[in-house]
Amino acid sequence: MRKISSISALLMLWWLCSVFCTQTNAFTDDFEDNKDDGWARVVGEWVVKDGRYLQVQGGDLWQRAVLDEINVRNEKFHLVAKGGLVKGTQNNGWVGVVFLHQGVEEGKGGFYSFAAVYDGRNIARLFKSPSGKYPDVAWKKDAPFTPKPGEVYEFVVIVEGNVIKCLINGKELIETEDPEIWKEGKVGLFSTNAESFFEEITVTGPGIPEAQVNPGGKMPLTWARIKGGI
Repeated sequence: MRKISSISALLMLWWLCSVFCTQTNAFTDDFEDNKDDGWARVVGEWVVKDGRYLQVQGGDLWQRAVLDEINVRNEKFHLVAKGGLVKGTQNNGWVGVVFLHQGVEEGKGGFYSFAAVYDGRNIARLFKSPSGKYPDVAWKKDAPFTPKPGEVYEFVVIVEGNVIKCLINGKELIETEDPEIWKEGKVGLFSTNAESFFEEITVTGPGIPEAQVNPGGKMPLTWARIKGGI
């Protein structure tokens, strides 16, 4: 009877783990190979140079580049990107990330964005654009923040269900809920009205396929399985 009980306990443990133990995958690109394989340039001119992903077009609005072959789900994901505004260029721009981006068709696709605003208002802004076309904004949330050109900032977005949290350099600036949040989409980088640079992006979540070595056939810089959640 003791042996049967042990087997039953192991089976129960296996079942509980299969139900409640989630597996997430993580992908990081730090652009050290000076290639942007796997990226889709939705708006603007983006180039990789000296280990940085640069938005060099400057004046256009709402430039975006997204990871083409990765989709995240709103149930739970974690996005981190390091970047900032190029010093000496237009100092009234915005720099940050996009997430739950709908598709990669040029100039189209609704999205959420969290960005530092360099135009003197001293804010960071989270907003949702249903169409992805300027100036279509469904809603926005602002928080005090004073970015400086040339500085590197770590932008973090954490989504769990309909809750969105936004941080810069480890400090939580915004937390809000969107009852009409999109269920899935792509993640990437955002820049408007200025030249910007990005040094690294990491996305973690169950929506990233385990079998996918990396987007676009590019050898990954970091690709890890993470069990038990983000």
